[in-house]
Amino acid sequence: MAYDLPEDLIALKRAFLAAETRLASLSETGSREDWQAAYQECQRLAVEIDRHPYWATVDNRHSAWMALQAAAKA
Repeated sequence: MAYDLPEDLIALKRAFLAAETRLASLSETGSREDWQAAYQECQRLAVEIDRHPYWATVDNRHSAWMALQAAAKA
């Protein structure tokens, strides 16, 4: 099934993926403060994604989530 994903949700997911990558790199070489800031950014974005009103409109959240993953990585 094709999902009509809102652009702002895709942008949030892309920002989350970027923050997650930044967090992983800071785990090895960054300061504790930078790591904590990146971690908090990941948490904030995860909550925004989860609370997006789009999720109330889909019949299969898992399939829509997978479509979001693919769209954000494209």
